[in-house]
Amino acid sequence: MELRMVVTAVLTDADIDRIAEAVRVRLQTESASSVLDAGETLPQWRYVDTLDDEHYTWGNHRDIYDPLWVYEADVDGRTVRLSIGACTPESGRDRAYFITHRIGPAGGKRAIAEFLATDDYEQTGDVIAIVKGKDGGGAFFDMGDALPAAYRGLRIERYRDRVTRPGSYDKAGLVVEASKHEQMLAHTWIQMRLRGLG
Repeated sequence: MELRMVVTAVLTDADIDRIAEAVRVRLQTESASSVLDAGETLPQWRYVDTLDDEHYTWGNHRDIYDPLWVYEADVDGRTVRLSIGACTPESGRDRAYFITHRIGPAGGKRAIAEFLATDDYEQTGDVIAIVKGKDGGGAFFDMGDALPAAYRGLRIERYRDRVTRPGSYDKAGLVVEASKHEQMLAHTWIQMRLRGLG
């Protein structure tokens, strides 16, 4: 038996805008996720150098990296360089953190991700980074969202469960040991691809 019905829906401009936004976000998310879902493998990073007393300026804040580790990989016939800078608490920060960067051909740095020491950092060495790129830009992934395949096998936990302080994010975070540079570099590369940062 087949049942056919004709339905008339009355939509306001606000309803149409909400539907259009939901479709746009869905398409961008699928597009961004597919960047890393099509069997692409992550680059193999090689250690290059350790630099002392390097810095990076964010508006009025200046990070001092001591040390800054530099890595490179061959990607599509070109050499890509990333770095991981270790920061100590300063300028009102209450815990250690690490910043990853893409290093340009002329040596300039572009910050990609922050790995913040977790509440139990002194015991575990764990740091956590927000997983961005939900809309192909800077939107954060929620716990339960489908993440790109490149995150399979990595530790995804709720950010605020590992960093308890006012304003802590109720979002998905990648947890790694601060000594596991290959995982920090993998996250940085994934973030660059998802967010169109290189």
